[in-house]
Amino acid sequence: MKKIVLCLVFIALSSSASESDITSIVKKYDLPALAGAKVVVGGKDIVVTYGTRKYKGKVFVTSKDKFHLGSNGKSMTATLIGVLVQKKLLQWDTKIKDIFPDLELNSGYKNLTVEMLLAHRGGTPGDLIKFQGGALWSSLWNPKLPTEEGRRLVLTKVLKADPEEKIGSKYIYSNAGYIILGAIIDKVSTMRWEDFIQKELFLPLEMNSCGFGAPGNPDLNWPINHGCIKLLIINQVQKNQIFLQITLQQLLLPEVFIVVLMTGANI
Repeated sequence: MKKIVLCLVFIALSSSASESDITSIVKKYDLPALAGAKVVVGGKDIVVTYGTRKYKGKVFVTSKDKFHLGSNGKSMTATLIGVLVQKKLLQWDTKIKDIFPDLELNSGYKNLTVEMLLAHRGGTPGDLIKFQGGALWSSLWNPKLPTEEGRRLVLTKVLKADPEEKIGSKYIYSNAGYIILGAIIDKVSTMRWEDFIQKELFLPLEMNSCGFGAPGNPDLNWPINHGCIKLLIINQVQKNQIFLQITLQQLLLPEVFIVVLMTGANI
């Protein structure tokens, strides 16, 4: 299983990271910051950073900063599903109805499998914010809602509704699908997703800087989140925005941060 994880990590890392490479990319594309690493088997690893924690700010990023990885957590979640398959607790073609036999399932999802969800072909909604008028999305902002209950809520509400497309027929990038996979991991592993990823990935691979939640805050203790609107980079540092980000991303599964992996901004 370590070989699988390393392959996923190497995709994200630069194979020829150097200070001049990182600096030139940041300047060329007017980015807040960038971090890259060159991993050498049997040799010395190289980590390079350049830029500031806040766009046009004065606090520089360092090799110890925690960069938000966002949906890279999906590949980690997929790896955890692979761990469950390897442990013979699950199969790729296991149907969701067999994992949750008491779930009120829409007939359109009766043959939905784990593999379909992994491949974004499960028919689950591509825009969770607009799903059923935003009611589910709004309920997920409750800071008192435990993470595993938030995942279970998405599982229950989404799979009770009609699929956005016939399952297995169309690729729809779906955060909802991966939240459901998180709920599957909660159930099959008998551990919370957060605990299972610590046990099966972070600890064995010595990924000691990993944690969960939203990126940065107004104190600039590590790189904050950025967005791009009409080619203008916007800092999301207002206190109310930061509070909502932290609340939501603690609930919605695959959001992970780690020390230095490629980019210091979500652009």
